[in-house]
Amino acid sequence: MNYRKKVYSNEPISFCGNEKADIRFYDGALRHAIGTKQYQVVRANREHPETQDDYGWTYNHAPMICFWNGRFFVEYLSDRVGEHEPPSHTLLTWSENGKDWVKPVVVFPEYPLPEGVYTGPKKELLKKGDTAIMHQRMGFYITKDNRLFVLGFYGVSPEIHTNPNNGYGIARVVREVYEDLTFSPIYVIRYNEYGGFKKENVEFPFYKESEDEGFIKGCDELLSNKLVVRQWWEEQRFDTDLFKQPSAAAFCYYTTDDNKVIGLYKNSLVNVSEDGGETWSEFVRCASIATSTAKMWGERTEDGNYALVYVPSTDSMHRWPLAVATSPDGRHFYNLLALTTQVPPTRYVGAMKNLGPQYVRGICEGYPKPEDGHMWLTYSMNKEDIWVCKLPVPITGVETEPVNESFKSEKDIFKWNVYSPKWCRVDVSEEDKCLVLRDSDPYDKAVAERTFIESLVLTLETEIIPKSIGEAGLYIDITDKAGSVAVRILFKKDFGIYIRTNGVYNKAAEYEIDKSYNIKIINADCVLNTFTVVITCEGEEIYKKTHKFNASVNSLERFVLQTKDKVNIYDLESNGKDGSMKDLPGSGEQQKETRFNILMLKTSDHITDEE
Repeated sequence: MNYRKKVYSNEPISFCGNEKADIRFYDGALRHAIGTKQYQVVRANREHPETQDDYGWTYNHAPMICFWNGRFFVEYLSDRVGEHEPPSHTLLTWSENGKDWVKPVVVFPEYPLPEGVYTGPKKELLKKGDTAIMHQRMGFYITKDNRLFVLGFYGVSPEIHTNPNNGYGIARVVREVYEDLTFSPIYVIRYNEYGGFKKENVEFPFYKESEDEGFIKGCDELLSNKLVVRQWWEEQRFDTDLFKQPSAAAFCYYTTDDNKVIGLYKNSLVNVSEDGGETWSEFVRCASIATSTAKMWGERTEDGNYALVYVPSTDSMHRWPLAVATSPDGRHFYNLLALTTQVPPTRYVGAMKNLGPQYVRGICEGYPKPEDGHMWLTYSMNKEDIWVCKLPVPITGVETEPVNESFKSEKDIFKWNVYSPKWCRVDVSEEDKCLVLRDSDPYDKAVAERTFIESLVLTLETEIIPKSIGEAGLYIDITDKAGSVAVRILFKKDFGIYIRTNGVYNKAAEYEIDKSYNIKIINADCVLNTFTVVITCEGEEIYKKTHKFNASVNSLERFVLQTKDKVNIYDLESNGKDGSMKDLPGSGEQQKETRFNILMLKTSDHITDEE
């Protein structure tokens, strides 16, 4: 037995692939899971709260997702500035397509702490008028008779380093979401009596007091579900009636073919139940699954395989990339692929706002799923913005067919990877029959990319119409599987078309609004490190020249369109390094929109004599 197998031999699950993420790159220099769509649900905006949720709070985190009655729902908690800093509340938003989300509404409002009740650490720091902190590890429950419950937990944090999930919080609350998208009153489903809180000193009524017998029945059903309730352990860890065995942080689970329940937790902890969650094996820290302190997520996918989603890094301050590994048996995982490829800068200062996509959650086992059969995930970015991710199933990072695409509807970008912030939308315009990239965000960007057959020699053709130019432009990149840019063409905001070669941008031509530019990359050659560019405008050739690669690579694999270049990792971290931590200027203001229409993309991995 080799050393690696010896170390991993006692792990209930293990990552058996050879890939490791390199956190010098936002995608870990991994291959990308083909067809991944990322849509921003909430963009924090202190200056214009009406564009967010009417509050403008800038710490948004711990989202949960479900699908019910034809809609996606996302719940998340929100604090005014930073983690564990009151005031705090929980919000809910929903969408019919996963792309367009309604303005979030508060489902669990701020809660004033009763004086002299809290018995936990740092109680002497509490002052009159202090409020609770939301902290929920579970967001939704769908009953057997198809009622949707949304849940939250009111914790106590006298100062930011006192965790509200320490077992001394107030109570877990529940309310029903009705079919007309109104809500029931708020009820307590479980008091946290160990923390000193009970019916006499908690404002909300107990669920048994509801006049809705179906609601009471649903709550009883939830309380009897051992796997669901196990998600509550952190916040109510001293409740021995609920928990016969100790648990750990951020529990989620999936069930294998042989009816074993695999429990996943923070810090690479895994254990197994063979009796549906009644009893559990000892915890094992799986060394093969390197994670930050962010959450893991496991799920059986619609093709009968399994997916494990996590941040494959041991650096908890740099929580990227969010990646997925797949398995045929739920035990042995392979093929680590990046789901997220971008990390924007943190716009607003706040305590403990770790960088990157984190705290991922998917649709829980046994709950309804959308008809598309794909994975839907949610996560926070920089503990500031809330996102969802659509991951096509089966999951793959390799293309086997040449690309020959035009864009008449959304189905035409099925294999495209999309990164679409609120102010940098990526869509298909059915009217104009094109892929559209927009950008009016001062710091984020629009990204669309297409993986093609890994090629030693590549010919590629695309057609682009600039529609409006603001502060952004359009970067057109051809990269290898790790993201090294061999070919770069830039439509700059100064109305020049530039080609980067030998480390320098050289102006090739000028462009005009509303004119069509055909760009052909001929014989991009990974042996010779050269490529020929031919640019035509409205059928007239305006540029033709052979250039050296921007970077020497062994093969080519991705076509990438983005409205801004990547933010240097040092620059991402620089805010606050000199002790002057501050909000980024203009974070809440939209800029003049940049828009580019993409009409087609065609690739060939054969040498052509067109030169």
